Amino acid sequence: MRPASNTRPSLIPGRHPAAAALPVRQAGVLALLIALAVLLSSLPGRAIAQTAASCWVILSPGQSLGATIASAPAGGVICLAAGLYPETPVFDQTTPPGLTLRGVGPEATIVDGLGSRDGVLIFNTSGITLENLGLRGGVPSNVYVFNSTDIRFRNVRVAGGGVGIHIDAGSSAEVRDALVTGVSADGVLIRNGSSADVLGNEIRGNGGVGVSAVGNVGRVRLTGNEVASNRGPGFFAGQTPCQLLPPATVEAPPCFLTNPSAFVASGEYYLNSNTFEDNNSTGLVFFPGTKATLISNRIRDNLLTGLFVWGADVSASLNTFVRNQEHAVEYRTYPAPQLSGRPLGTLSLRATGTFEGNVVQTTALLGTILGGGLLSQGGKLTVRDNSFVENAGIGVSFVNGAEGEITSNYIMWNKGSAICLFRAGSVNMNKNTTGGNLADRVGVCAERRH
Repeated sequence: MRPASNTRPSLIPGRHPAAAALPVRQAGVLALLIALAVLLSSLPGRAIAQTAASCWVILSPGQSLGATIASAPAGGVICLAAGLYPETPVFDQTTPPGLTLRGVGPEATIVDGLGSRDGVLIFNTSGITLENLGLRGGVPSNVYVFNSTDIRFRNVRVAGGGVGIHIDAGSSAEVRDALVTGVSADGVLIRNGSSADVLGNEIRGNGGVGVSAVGNVGRVRLTGNEVASNRGPGFFAGQTPCQLLPPATVEAPPCFLTNPSAFVASGEYYLNSNTFEDNNSTGLVFFPGTKATLISNRIRDNLLTGLFVWGADVSASLNTFVRNQEHAVEYRTYPAPQLSGRPLGTLSLRATGTFEGNVVQTTALLGTILGGGLLSQGGKLTVRDNSFVENAGIGVSFVNGAEGEITSNYIMWNKGSAICLFRAGSVNMNKNTTGGNLADRVGVCAERRH
């Protein structure tokens, strides 16, 4: 797995420019916007209608966003006509609470960082909403949220620039019905005690992780998202690694062993009904100390393991794992399982959880090796009522001190053995259905040579 994350240079955004005279409503622009709002309200999709009655003021390109934000009433809606706005809107502790910045549509109203500055800055405030906007070219972030609560992004399109949406320093935010694509770093980055709801978005084709939660965070909930074709993992939770973990080995890089506790994080994650596919790395990664519940997700066609759990507590039910490479699922003790002739270190965190009611099929080889269904490397795991079918390697493996339960599973037609036990601890096995595997006898560890 190759988790990628982003650290943000120390940045305390400056105050917005001194307020200038408020722009006036212009009749021609108003008429045009009313017509556009009527058209948008008649179309299917997620567009939020913009009408003159709902807008405190309507701006045109060239008019000052900073002056308008400074003068808006609490709860005011600032509407932006179609066009390009090469100015960084700043919402801070002096900004009236509850403001909304609304465009006519994410393809029509564009806030542009021009590749040289943040697109939007939100810090030390609350209740800010950005909707119906395009956000592009922001460096280091298209949106940076710092120490702010109840921040909402609705129907925004984020493209180009550095990080897509960066939620930092104890902030809370909701990202809903957005498209985040083509940024050079992570699509959505959550850090430093922040919490986020990421709902119904498409996060695709970004240069880092699709959604990344780095360090100690609060609660992160992902529901109904499509996270695809990102250069890094689809989802990452944990401390920033000192080095990427090499595939196809249980040996942790030496930098983790120098100070193992430095790479233990906290955070609670709930992932429900998402699709993680075609990412150029692992589908989902949970690093030491994190805790997650995964329900009804589709994890498929990722170029490394579908789900990698390293010293974390992850329970997964009703998910499908299809055509991932290396393994569909791996649970591993942190920093490394107990290997022959080598004692465990001073810190050892077992990967734990319940894996129940999932479908694991057609896992592919990594080059010419592996391709198994589920591998527990020293973990403590309940594996119950799953299907492991037509994988390129072993169906279920418990090795190097792994213990727990393997019961009532359907393990068929795998090109390795059905259930491999190698230097395992106590494992309860009962009522598994096996057949058509390279070896069906329980405990045999056999893989077909390729």
